[in-house]
Amino acid sequence: MLKKINRITIAEFKRLGRPLRVFHSPLFSIRLYNTDSEKPKCAVVVSKKAAATAVARNLARRRFYEALYANLASMQAYTASVVMVTKGGVGASFAAIQKALSEVYGER
Repeated sequence: MLKKINRITIAEFKRLGRPLRVFHSPLFSIRLYNTDSEKPKCAVVVSKKAAATAVARNLARRRFYEALYANLASMQAYTASVVMVTKGGVGASFAAIQKALSEVYGER
């Protein structure tokens, strides 16, 4: 799980506006936003359309948060990332999620 300082709050979520950049993958879509925070911030969204049960949604959310935590050092400051998980991402393994996210954020 991400630290509280790296999570997007509800108030920040409402102020995000239009994304600067959007990345698509078979597992997820990432929307990047500008923020005024010095630390990179992240949120993971799993809809009922992607996973019908709460158990599946929470499992996918935990996997994506853990993979984001591993890539946190390669994220830029003053950015917020909102990860929208697709149906393909719900059933994906942790290794596949981590590999896909590291391709988007790059390794430093």
